[in-house]
Amino acid sequence: MPVREFRKPAVLIQQGRKKLFTTSLTVEDFMITGFYTIDKLDAHEDAQVDKGFQRILQEDRAKRLAKYMVESWKENREAFLPSSIFMATDKDIEFDSNRNEIHFDMSICPFSVVDGQHRIEGLKQAALIDESLKDFPVPVNIAVNLTPVEQMLHFYVVNTTQRPVDPAVGNRILARLHHMRETEDLPYIPSWMKRRVGSDADAEAISIVTRLNSDDSSPWRGKIQLANQPKDKKSHTITEKFLVSVIKSNILSSGHPLRAFRSEERRNRIFISYWNAVVNKFTTESTRNNTVVFKSVGAWFFARLSSVMISHAARFKPAYKVTDFEEIFDSVKEILPSDLSKLTFPDWWKSGGEASGWNRSAADRAAIEFSQYVNDLAEGEEL
Repeated sequence: MPVREFRKPAVLIQQGRKKLFTTSLTVEDFMITGFYTIDKLDAHEDAQVDKGFQRILQEDRAKRLAKYMVESWKENREAFLPSSIFMATDKDIEFDSNRNEIHFDMSICPFSVVDGQHRIEGLKQAALIDESLKDFPVPVNIAVNLTPVEQMLHFYVVNTTQRPVDPAVGNRILARLHHMRETEDLPYIPSWMKRRVGSDADAEAISIVTRLNSDDSSPWRGKIQLANQPKDKKSHTITEKFLVSVIKSNILSSGHPLRAFRSEERRNRIFISYWNAVVNKFTTESTRNNTVVFKSVGAWFFARLSSVMISHAARFKPAYKVTDFEEIFDSVKEILPSDLSKLTFPDWWKSGGEASGWNRSAADRAAIEFSQYVNDLAEGEEL
């Protein structure tokens, strides 16, 4: 059997003493037995500690890409995968500078995949479902004369200098796509994204966060580290990413009274009034810049509590003024048992105090118990 040969258009990139060829390979190339290898780290106790360096393949990531490729390829050949795979060999590759072409055969294989194992596996799975994807071209960078140790080093460099997309940035992208979905000709949206693009949750949560952070009357003004914004240790107490998750879980969930307001302006004004009452009752001027109220646990507790507080106001204080919410807090304070009554004192919420020792579960339990007393208060007023 003749040795299989490859001729591929390529560009030679000389980086110091290192040579890199930028080219493209087809999915079918990667399906050739022995064409590439992935030096995976074996986590078993009896494995050799000096062997392997790559993480184990995450099947879910590969399957997600395969699904995207198959679905988008059917959708007017919309599949698009611009990011390159990084392969390496400790051998050299012949380069024809006149034709800008590399030439090699299987004797140089297997290539070592330094970065891109999930893309390769996803593409191969997709091609097994739709054979036409075997001809799909994939951008590839091939480093030559790179020793195994250098390959391991560059795997570490690639995977520690690149950061995943900040979830806050991702939320903003999804919200923008949501707003555009009925007015713009959107590209193919993968099935695993369609639900979130079609949902109002990301867009509404970001709208609330933006208003909290920008409104002159909001106690949260300037305290939220927005997507792609450098952290200001003096001002920022919470990230947009976390606050969006708090709002989606507690405010935009079914049954929350703010969901009943069609007016975004009305909803935001009520929520800001509620938070002003929280600040007035659970902080003082001396603790306001050093309180857990504006941190993750405080945001979760008071967002969780907001449902029953706003429901109570809807029945007895429908103007939703700051003073209305303050009156509810004052009234419920009188019937709280001692273990919950301590939560109403600003010193309890000071950074480094008892509230700082809370986790989300503890905040959840306290909010549920506190809410029950607000409900008891409502039943007493009805009598």
